[in-house]
Amino acid sequence: MDRNDGAREYFEKLKIVEKFCSGDTETAKKILKGEYTDIIVLKGRFKDGQEENFGLFIVFVSRITRALVASRSVISHTASVFHHKPFDTWKLFLSKMEKEISEAEIDNGKMQILDGVLERLDELKFFNNIYEWVDSNDIMNLTDKFQRIVNNVLDIEDSHVVLDFENITSLMLYEEKGIKPV
Repeated sequence: MDRNDGAREYFEKLKIVEKFCSGDTETAKKILKGEYTDIIVLKGRFKDGQEENFGLFIVFVSRITRALVASRSVISHTASVFHHKPFDTWKLFLSKMEKEISEAEIDNGKMQILDGVLERLDELKFFNNIYEWVDSNDIMNLTDKFQRIVNNVLDIEDSHVVLDFENITSLMLYEEKGIKPV
């Protein structure tokens, strides 16, 4: 009975990961074995030059489908938001973001604009370069592009963005946060 449950659980996980892989069973098996990380997590924090707007964002991007999987942001006028560092693990960073969203005084208007831009990130010209920049650890180009996004959203010229990234698996993303492929 345990053996059947183990097999059933494996095939359920395989089915979920296959959806992240556009049906590629071989790649899904590699992900399940831990041989391949298929999701890039971009984490960032920012503030404007006048220190009136502080924010955090997280973006999940698929290496396989070359599409955005999910994104989230928070923008507030309270500096407590800026105290969270993107160098934390993605789970810790996301949980801190969720806490700020529920407890801080957030700027819903600016947050909706940033969320809208992040949701359409794959339509921006630099999007395809993200994979190359992550693979070559080119944090400067990544930071520069997200700084431009923040500047546009906040309608300023002097934001300060700190960015980090990590590679995870789609199974981890699904199991930890219930995020499913589009």
